[in-house]
Amino acid sequence: MRLITALLTALLIAPLSAYFAYENHARLKAIFEPEKQDIISMISLKNACSVPDTAFQVSDLTTGRTVPFSNGKARLMTKQDNPIQLQLNSKYKAVWIDLPSQKATPNMVMEFDCSDSQRMQDTFKSLNESLGD
Repeated sequence: MRLITALLTALLIAPLSAYFAYENHARLKAIFEPEKQDIISMISLKNACSVPDTAFQVSDLTTGRTVPFSNGKARLMTKQDNPIQLQLNSKYKAVWIDLPSQKATPNMVMEFDCSDSQRMQDTFKSLNESLGD
């Protein structure tokens, strides 16, 4: 008798739960996946290399939007928590770097330190030579 009661309860609850979830999908989605807010992220570059700040850009990896740095600053229209990555300016096609991304916030500081490895120092020596500095 308990088995029949459990089966009947499960057969009744499953369709009701599915119907509830279907009818309230938008509300449930807003709770579990809130829409990201549009922000203008003010990004400062902390550059510990001899490469000029103008050799860098910041990129929103979700939208593909990129903005170059000017005087160590960049303004990027994005959404809260989108992945933002520091990159070399796209006009330098022969050299690239692969740095970890950061979640977008209204005020950010992105650091670049090329003293970490000999390979990085060699890369930026080559970049400096191609820039004519």
